[in-house]
Amino acid sequence: MADTLPSDTLIHMAPILLQHWQFTAGRPVQAPVLPDGCRDLIVRVDSRGEPHWFVSDLANSAQSVSCQAGQVFMGFRLHPAAQFSETELLAAFRQCDAGESKTRQIARLEALVRLDTNLAEALDALASAQRKVDVLRQVGVSERTLERVIKRATGKNPLFWKNLARARRTARQLNGQQPFAELAADSGYADQAHMIREFRKWFGVTPGQFMGNTELTALVQASGYE
Repeated sequence: MADTLPSDTLIHMAPILLQHWQFTAGRPVQAPVLPDGCRDLIVRVDSRGEPHWFVSDLANSAQSVSCQAGQVFMGFRLHPAAQFSETELLAAFRQCDAGESKTRQIARLEALVRLDTNLAEALDALASAQRKVDVLRQVGVSERTLERVIKRATGKNPLFWKNLARARRTARQLNGQQPFAELAADSGYADQAHMIREFRKWFGVTPGQFMGNTELTALVQASGYE
């Protein structure tokens, strides 16, 4: 959906932020949005120039967003381990001046959002470790504690995070050269059918359909949980 802003815009971004993006609808479109493990603070500027701030949900599957001609969307993609009060965050940004600089906005975010380093470590382990026992060993907690901590902080269980990371990683590796059965095995799926089911669950399409869609392949390369 979005275009990443030039790298010099990101130089002074805080650890709580993964990306600052912008999208302008030149015509009415249904823009796809893929689950990426992140919540975004977004401002939608309508055709009259009025800003509307909101925070995206933590998506379980691919979504389609209706965009009207002339609308501008700008967003700050928050780290998966970012913790904040949505009510306080929106109240602060709805009161800020429309012309406020990105530097000021990032400073405002830093004051209202914190990075939970323990949660970040747990999410990193879930994304990278192949076995559950390796995750528990890496973070040094019991399975029950891990489940409680992840669920309380994110509203999702550890399996959600592990499966999402695997699906995003596999989608990035689609290149048309490696057989799907081989890719499924390398990615830790039980078989090719299992991989296809997971792709449909997360992205709404099969691996073959995903690979043939340039918009989706570009979206999965954007910053997110990995």
